[in-house]
Amino acid sequence: IYRQNMPHLSKRDFRKKLRDAKLFDLADEYVKTSNDGYLQDAWDYSDYYSRTDPILIQALSDLGITPEKADEIWTS
Repeated sequence: IYRQNMPHLSKRDFRKKLRDAKLFDLADEYVKTSNDGYLQDAWDYSDYYSRTDPILIQALSDLGITPEKADEIWTS
């Protein structure tokens, strides 16, 4: 599956997938301790998440989540 063709996820669905992968608390803490207002706004106010969003890609990388693992979470 090409990443640009992956469906957008609603905020609820994205957070559920992170919880299912046991990564929600890690991601939430990362955002809360970040000094990046754009990241915090994306986490708190986005209606949906895109697998190809640069902010998301950077956050996943910072958390040590490989692109392949992110794809697996996204499509689970």
